[in-house]
Amino acid sequence: MSRRANEGPGRPRNWWRRLGAFLVWYLLPGLIVLAALGYTYAALIWHVNPPVVAVQGTSMLPTLKTGELVFLAPPDPSTLKKGDIIAVRVSAQQRTTYDLPANVVHRIVRIEHISTGLLFITKGDNNSGNDVFTTPAANVAGRLKFVVPALGYAFLFGQSREGVIFFVAVAVIGLLYYLFGLIDDRRRVARDTVRSMQAMLAEAQESQSASRQALNAMSVDADAETRDPIRDERAVETPAESVVVVPPPDLVVPAALDAVGAKPELFGLDDGSSTSPPLVSDVAAKSKKKKRDGNAIEGKKVVKSKKTDKGGKKKKKKK
Repeated sequence: MSRRANEGPGRPRNWWRRLGAFLVWYLLPGLIVLAALGYTYAALIWHVNPPVVAVQGTSMLPTLKTGELVFLAPPDPSTLKKGDIIAVRVSAQQRTTYDLPANVVHRIVRIEHISTGLLFITKGDNNSGNDVFTTPAANVAGRLKFVVPALGYAFLFGQSREGVIFFVAVAVIGLLYYLFGLIDDRRRVARDTVRSMQAMLAEAQESQSASRQALNAMSVDADAETRDPIRDERAVETPAESVVVVPPPDLVVPAALDAVGAKPELFGLDDGSSTSPPLVSDVAAKSKKKKRDGNAIEGKKVVKSKKTDKGGKKKKKKK
């Protein structure tokens, strides 16, 4: 696992990266858009340019302090009077000559009417004398509307050379950091993709080996099945165990065996009953009777054959 994955959402590196992304893609663009919209609204609707001025220096103490942000109302030179606080635009020549800011917020101490119009003489509340420059009606930026404390420091810093360098550097660093983060993300995604592909390849190899093992097992089972009939035939060829056949208990012992003195219990005659074995005379009588019956049957057959003879000759009775 990569080091970025082990850091977690609350680690410093992730925090700085999110801060850089927030500054580059949200805060700075949002401030620029808001400033542009405010300036456009004030210039077109209020006819104020610029709409806000940051107080710089101590010339307006104790009324205005350094760092306060003055919001301006649209100027109307005909309605201005002595004692009003206005913001005036200083020309480039006067800024260079007297080292003045681009916009100065001072109080009107006198209004003069000249051939080109109204001329305003201004003075700082904390200054001992009037301003070294005079302000025609066209250079009046606006009249004080309300003041926001401490908000002007950001404007003063942004208007300075150091502030411009700082904000440009922050924007460039944030952009580079964000771009490096994107590159790192792409590398991490590529690394994770490679690892996932390696894992998929290993899984495919494992499945392939498992299928091979299954095929080998199936082949072994098939070989065993083909060898089973051979084992059965060999088993058939092996001699079976001898089975003792016991004669039924009602088997009659032949007379010849009884004559020579064979034991009846060897032939299953001894079934535990109390009856005695048949006598030899009875057996001999029965055998003679069977012989006479057989001779009678043979005599009938001879007589019948004589009747069916085609030549009409009597055959001699066979002895």
